[in-house]
Amino acid sequence: HLQLKRNQRKQHLQLKRNQRKQHLQLKRNQRKPLINSTKENTSSEALKDVVVMGKIIGSHGVKGWLKIHPFTEEIETLTKYDEWLISRNEKTWDVIKVDQTIVKEKIMLVKLNEVNDRNSSDNFIKSLIGVQKKDLPDLGPNDYYWSDLIGLCVESEDGVMYGVVETIMETGSNDVM
Repeated sequence: HLQLKRNQRKQHLQLKRNQRKQHLQLKRNQRKPLINSTKENTSSEALKDVVVMGKIIGSHGVKGWLKIHPFTEEIETLTKYDEWLISRNEKTWDVIKVDQTIVKEKIMLVKLNEVNDRNSSDNFIKSLIGVQKKDLPDLGPNDYYWSDLIGLCVESEDGVMYGVVETIMETGSNDVM
């Protein structure tokens, strides 16, 4: 009787795995492009691969400066880009020129073009910061960006599917998917 229950449980788990795989494949086939640029001169084809590199978390002062929470390994990485893609929803992206950046310990401050007062800067709070994937540095053969892992299936060496990578977060001691 116990062996029968185990076999039923195994069959049930296998059925659930197969259903999950079919569901994920269906979702992948129905995905819509993430980018519909609001800039006339930037086509959605040119912006199809945007990598989210940080988030605007607040205003700083009264002259339009913004506090940034970078998602990058090194806080200074975002200072290398003269233009950022800014989005509130990851569907529409605005190209905005970066005028000035200041890095203080673990805080990054930025002054964006044409954002000159506190009211203007408050409009950007909670917006995501992205760059085009083609603008990122090339990697070595065994290196990858976290954004490359999102959407991949996670399986054991025996072929048991654990799930799909939806997000990755840095916890300090190790990274968690």
